[in-house]
Amino acid sequence: MAHMRYLFLFLISISLLFSSEREELLNIVSGQWIAQGVYTAAKMDIAGHLLNGTKSIEQLAELTSSDEDNLYRLLRMLASVGIFTEKPGRNFSNTNTSAILAEKHPQSLRSLILFYSCEMSRSFDKLDQCVQRGTPAFELTFQKPVFEYFRDNPSSAKLFNEAMKEKSQLVVASCLEAYDFGKFSTVYDIGGGIGHFLTGLLQKYPRMRGLLYELPEVIAEAKPHLKNFGQRCGMIAGDFFKQIPPDGDAYLLKSVIHDWDDDSAVKILRKCHSTMQRNAKLLIVEPLIAPSNQKDYAKCMDVLMMAITGGKERNEADFRYLLQQAGFKIDSITRTETEFVIIQSSKL
Repeated sequence: MAHMRYLFLFLISISLLFSSEREELLNIVSGQWIAQGVYTAAKMDIAGHLLNGTKSIEQLAELTSSDEDNLYRLLRMLASVGIFTEKPGRNFSNTNTSAILAEKHPQSLRSLILFYSCEMSRSFDKLDQCVQRGTPAFELTFQKPVFEYFRDNPSSAKLFNEAMKEKSQLVVASCLEAYDFGKFSTVYDIGGGIGHFLTGLLQKYPRMRGLLYELPEVIAEAKPHLKNFGQRCGMIAGDFFKQIPPDGDAYLLKSVIHDWDDDSAVKILRKCHSTMQRNAKLLIVEPLIAPSNQKDYAKCMDVLMMAITGGKERNEADFRYLLQQAGFKIDSITRTETEFVIIQSSKL
């Protein structure tokens, strides 16, 4: 009888194990529905309507021109994962997490959520073809590379720039806290978008001068954001595959290299190398993939880069290889409170 009892307990433990694994897998798969729910709530600015306090589902339905029952079911699902709080009587309020979905929140990620859920989300429908064919899913979906698509679709490009600004807020702040940029008198922000990082640098270091180097259409959008710095901040339109401006003390590449495959990344780095003075520093600011099998946001970003740009996130060995190919050596790697690191390199 004893062996039957042990067998029974063994079968129960196996059943619980598979039940746990089944639940974990289903939770992962249902994450797609939750993400779409977050996008829907962000689009309707539910969090914005709750910034001043709790509201009933009737009030929210009226404010958003929504079906009351369907809106309740959406918010009930989101509240179950910590996005919004449901209170008795079908009333809802913000959590710290949902609050940053509000358009007017100082740390809002609303534009980033909307950006990830438009063309980006549609691209993932072709992730299987991307994996099998080695072609970015975005290109398979829209028949052109992502940056060409942005040039042809100004509204999408504007949302992209707004999304990157939101995402950069905490990243820039953590970089400024972790690394001493004050040792440089002139910093060139190469491919720096509309100047989020450069703005942070020039605000923190009043004696620093900066230069933004970007495509002409991006420079045009950046001018209103940087005009208050006057002569401290220059702007040059150009293509970093063709040339890089000379005479900078530090050359900053934030979220640039990960947009490109290895061959293209080396070309960019070599252009930097060819124009940099001997004592100038190269600063790469990007996520760094962890070496182990641990949960790692950079690994998720890597698949996003694969699907959208054809680029990739990299580990330390990857960066050392690319930099060596371009004539650089790594001086230091500074970690921040975010997934981003600052890789300082010098010419060999």
